[in-house]
Amino acid sequence: RRSSLSKRVVTSSPFDMLISSVIIGNAALIGVEIQWQATNLGMSMPVSFYILRQICTFVFLVEFILRLRAFGIRGLCCGRHAGWNLFDAVMIVSMLFEALVDTLGLVFGSEDGNGGTSALGQLRIVRTLRVTRLLRAIRLNRLIRFIVPLRTLIVSIWVTLKSLFWSMVLLLMMTYMSGTIITQNVVDTLEEGIPADLENKLCEYFCTLDMTMVTLYESIAGGVSWRDPLLSLGGLSVVAAWTFAAHVSLVIFAVLNVVTGLFCTRAIETTQKNPELVASSIVSSRAKHISKMMALFDKIDKLSKGSVTLDDVETAMKEPELKAYFHTLELDTTDAWTLFKLIDADRSGHISKDEFVKGCEALNSNATGVELAKLSFEHRQLAQRTVAFMDDTDRRLTAIATSLAAPSSLASPRGQSGRGYF
Repeated sequence: RRSSLSKRVVTSSPFDMLISSVIIGNAALIGVEIQWQATNLGMSMPVSFYILRQICTFVFLVEFILRLRAFGIRGLCCGRHAGWNLFDAVMIVSMLFEALVDTLGLVFGSEDGNGGTSALGQLRIVRTLRVTRLLRAIRLNRLIRFIVPLRTLIVSIWVTLKSLFWSMVLLLMMTYMSGTIITQNVVDTLEEGIPADLENKLCEYFCTLDMTMVTLYESIAGGVSWRDPLLSLGGLSVVAAWTFAAHVSLVIFAVLNVVTGLFCTRAIETTQKNPELVASSIVSSRAKHISKMMALFDKIDKLSKGSVTLDDVETAMKEPELKAYFHTLELDTTDAWTLFKLIDADRSGHISKDEFVKGCEALNSNATGVELAKLSFEHRQLAQRTVAFMDDTDRRLTAIATSLAAPSSLASPRGQSGRGYF
C-alpha cells in the first residue's frame, strides 16, 4: 500500500510541477550566490544562502526516497529512466557532501564572530568542492525530464549533431579552397609592392592563410561586415575579390539554406518517431479536444440537465454559433437524427456528457490499423457463417425436395386390395 501510494505521488502532475519549481529555484539560487560573490569579494557568505541550499537538498532527497519506495532499486536502475535516476543519485550525493562541508564551515566559522561562513572560504579551495558546486548548476538539466517542449528541443538538437558535423566539414573545405586562392593572389600582390596604407589594410584581413579563413568565416557569421574585406581587395586583385564575393554568396544563399532545411527535416522526422514525444503530443491534443467537446455539450444543454435529447441537438444545429462549433470539431451537422443515434450508444434517447464526449471522439477519430483488422476479421467470420448456413439450408431443401418427389412407400395395402371388389 505504501509503495502504491508513493507511486501515485511521484507520477502525479502536481508532484512534477513542484519538483520543477524547486529545480528552477535552485538554479536561480546558484546564480544569486555567484553574483553575490562576484560583487562582494573576500566577504563571508550570508547564512540565508546556506539555509536555502539545505532546503533544496532536503526536497531533492525526499523526492529520491519517494521514487525509491515507489519503484524499488531494480525499477530505478533498470527502468526507462535509468539514466536520469543515476544522474539524480549522483546529484543527491554531491548535495549531501556539500551540505556536510557547509555545516562544518558554518560551525567552525562561527568562532570568528562574523555571523557568516568565513572558514568555509578556505575549504572551498579544495578542488573537489569546486567540482561539486559546478555539478549543482547541471541539475537544471532535470527540467528536460518534466517539460515536454524543452525535451523536444534537446532531442531535435541532439539528433542533428551528426549533420552539423558534416556541415562544418563542408564549410571548412569551401573556406580552405577559397582561402588558398585569395591568399595566393594577395601574396603575389604584396610581392609586387603596394603603398604602405593599402598593405596594412590588406594584411588586416588576408595576410596569411589562417587569417584569410577566419575573415571568410567572420564574413558569413556576422563577425565582420563582408563589405570591408571586399573593398580592401577590390583595387588590388580582381580574382581575389571575385573569389571572396562568390564564396560569401554561395555559402549564404545556398549552403546555409540547404543546411537549415536539412536540420529542420531531420528534427521533424525525429520528433515524429520519438515514442515519448508522440505520446505526450497525443495526450495533450486529446485533452484539448475533450475540453472543446465538453464545452459544446454545455452549450447544447442550456438547462443544465446533465443530458441532451434529439430535440436539443436539432435546436443547437439551427444556431449558427453552435453549428460553427460543430464544424470546428469536424462533426457533420446536416443530419441531426443520424448524429444523435450514432452517439446514443445505449439507445435510451438521452445522451450524457461522458456519452457525448466518447461518441464525438469516436466519430472524429480515424480508424486505426487494429480496428480495420478487427473489422476484416469479423467480416470473414460472418462470411464463413453465411456460407455454412447457406450450405446447410441447401442440403435441407434438397432433402425435402427428394422426399416429395419419390413414390410413396407407405401406401395402404387395404386400398390396393380393395380395388378388386368393385
